[in-house]
Amino acid sequence: MRRVDEEIEKAESHNRKTSNQHHRLVPNKPVTSIYNQVPRGLPIDFYDPSWFNSHTDGQKTLTADSFDFAFIPDESESLRGIQHPNERLGHRNFTENYWDQLIEPYDISHKITNEEDLETSGDSNDEIDDDSEVVSLEVYFTYPNRPQLS
Repeated sequence: MRRVDEEIEKAESHNRKTSNQHHRLVPNKPVTSIYNQVPRGLPIDFYDPSWFNSHTDGQKTLTADSFDFAFIPDESESLRGIQHPNERLGHRNFTENYWDQLIEPYDISHKITNEEDLETSGDSNDEIDDDSEVVSLEVYFTYPNRPQLS
């Protein structure tokens, strides 16, 4: 990149025109970023599985879109110069195709509830109002072969 910058500077000196290009200055010592927040709402495969699984359920919910994937599982098929046929799929179809393969390393038990879990939660001393509504994730999440908690 520096060589390209040098060539651009040579070309500019011959043309004597001003340029709006920004010249990169590389610091001698690497500077850590002052922005230390995790990006939120990205598909789950943007995050390292061990890092993701080490967080609390609330942090997992805030951080990632647990039911969406963005990357093809085999990295060698990406960035080949030709587009992989599955890169043309929509988010839902792409996720359905690769769900079993990609969700394995991620713990999304905080998002998936079983009817058994809902029944056992009613046995506690806490009373649930009759007006309150328990919404199961079944309504929102209809991908085939999704993992079931036992």
